[in-house]
Amino acid sequence: MEKRAGMAGFLAVTAALLLFTAFLCGMTVKSQSGADAVQEGEYYRAKERELSCLVRDFLSREGMENSGVTVTGTADSDGERTFTVTVHHGRIDEMCETQREALKAELEKIGIPDVSVPVSYRFLLDS
Repeated sequence: MEKRAGMAGFLAVTAALLLFTAFLCGMTVKSQSGADAVQEGEYYRAKERELSCLVRDFLSREGMENSGVTVTGTADSDGERTFTVTVHHGRIDEMCETQREALKAELEKIGIPDVSVPVSYRFLLDS
């Protein structure tokens, strides 16, 4: 009888240790995936800043220095990312729709090196 009680205790302790080990392994994997998500977020924020600089440089060459440029990156529930670039400048306010569409077409040619994220452009108008 004592032998059975000892064996049952040993099995209970072994099972508890196995469960604890599985829990720790799960937490390690979760921690690593969290670190990966943080690193991925930092990567895309850097790409947002890079895109903002490319757009500002282009607009400056087109005579629109000091343009307001905001890049907003989003990720949907599947992890698919998109960038939306909002541009503001007084000269854009003064353009007709055809000129704005031509400017947008030129902006859409700007790509982010090493990234294949869809980019959409919009103009913030004062009117």
